[in-house]
Amino acid sequence: MDMKQIFVSSTLLWNAGLEEMFQRVYDNGFDGIELWAQQFFARGYDTQEYLRLQALYPLRTCVHSCSWDLNLASMNQGIREMSIKQVEASMRLAAELEAMELTVHPGHMTLPGRREESMKLLQDSLEQIGRLSDRIGVDVSLEIMEKIPKEFVTDAQSMEEAAGSRKKQFFYTLDIAHCDSEEEPFHILDQLKRISKIHISNRKGKCYHTPLGNGDFSFKEMLPQLLAYGLPLVTEGYDDSRDFHIFTENTAFLKTNGGL
Repeated sequence: MDMKQIFVSSTLLWNAGLEEMFQRVYDNGFDGIELWAQQFFARGYDTQEYLRLQALYPLRTCVHSCSWDLNLASMNQGIREMSIKQVEASMRLAAELEAMELTVHPGHMTLPGRREESMKLLQDSLEQIGRLSDRIGVDVSLEIMEKIPKEFVTDAQSMEEAAGSRKKQFFYTLDIAHCDSEEEPFHILDQLKRISKIHISNRKGKCYHTPLGNGDFSFKEMLPQLLAYGLPLVTEGYDDSRDFHIFTENTAFLKTNGGL
C-alpha cells in the first residue's frame, strides 16, 4: 500500500462547485476529500452528483460532521438534542456517500469549570451517536480539541474518558494545530491506539489552522515524521476566496516538501 494518503478539507474550497472541487483535488495529486457536512448542506450540494463524481475520480471521502454552533455537552437540553440530531444527519450523509468515516467534535463546557457535569452530558450524547453508528455502519472518529477555556477533551486521557464504554468502538482524529508543541502529536500517537487520521495545518499563537508553511510549527520537519505513521493526513483550513489562494499555498508547500 502507498504510505502517502493526503486528503484536503472541502472548506479550503468553500466556493467551489462539486465538479470543480473534485477536479482541483484530483489534479493537484490529493488522495481524498474530507467533506464538511455543513458546507454540503449550506451550499446545496447534491448527493447523486457527489456519487457520480466519486465514481469518476479515484478519490476517497470522509465526512466532517456539522460542528459550528453546536455542542454535544451543552447544559441546555435543546441545544444538546439538536447537536445530536445534526451529527446524526451528518452520519446519514456519510452513509449515503459511502464515506470511510465521520469526524465528530466532542463538545465543550457551557460554563468554564464545570468539567464533571459536562463530561457526563457528553458521554450520554456519544452513547446515542455510538448506537446510530452501530446501526448504520458508519465509523465515528472523535477529534481531540484545542486547549482553550471551555474545551475539555484536549488530550488522550480525556478523550478515552469521553468515549466511555465505547472507547473501543470509536476512532480518534489528531489535529496538529490543536497541539501546543511539535512533540505533543507524537506523544498522543503513542498513547491513543485507535487514531484513524491526522488533521494538518499550522498555528500562530492562538490563531489556529494557518497554512502549513506559515506558523509556529516547522512542517518541513514534521511532515515526513507524520507520513511515517501511514495514516491519512487531512490538510485543513478555511478559504472562501474565489482564487483559492490558501488551498494553492498549502498545495505548493506539500509538493515542495514531499507530501504530494
